[in-house]
Amino acid sequence: MEFHQSDFERLAEKIFTHICKEFDGLCVGTNECNFDAMKKSLPYDLEKGNTQSPTSNNEEQEEQNESFTDNIDESNDSPSPKVKKEKKVKKEKVPKEKKEKIPKEKKEKIPKEKKPKKEKVPKALNGYMFYKDNADIKLMIDKYIEDNDITDKRAASGLLWKSLSEDERKEWSQKSKDDFTEKQSQKST
Repeated sequence: MEFHQSDFERLAEKIFTHICKEFDGLCVGTNECNFDAMKKSLPYDLEKGNTQSPTSNNEEQEEQNESFTDNIDESNDSPSPKVKKEKKVKKEKVPKEKKEKIPKEKKEKIPKEKKPKKEKVPKALNGYMFYKDNADIKLMIDKYIEDNDITDKRAASGLLWKSLSEDERKEWSQKSKDDFTEKQSQKST
């Protein structure tokens, strides 16, 4: 549809169709069909933007006149009657009576009684945590990190813990419980 095209697109299309007609069947790159020959054959002066032949202006005007065609059936010449919608009448706003504001007495804020915090019942560390906090094991973890190129101490301590047998893990759990009961007995005295 030509009426959707820009001026540049119309010009490019005209140039393309002209070159296709003039150089049909010729081999591109020969003296007969090269860029200079194509440029000279155009009826347009590309550098100035003018046409060389007066017939091309008439063709452009005809194409512009034909660019938009209406496909509405004009057999019925009488215009269809338009029905006007009635406008809705706006209701008048009745101003409401303003009530007098009665100042409320300011309530004194009574601080709420704070609930006493529940005392935390101390618990014994599990076997892994007790194992990991042991000074000798910390040295082992550091050595393990250096030997195995691990950057995370938690990962290294987890790997060492997993390498222990079930009996050794139970021993560390029991040591943790014994240490906890010893500390609790020292606090109570």
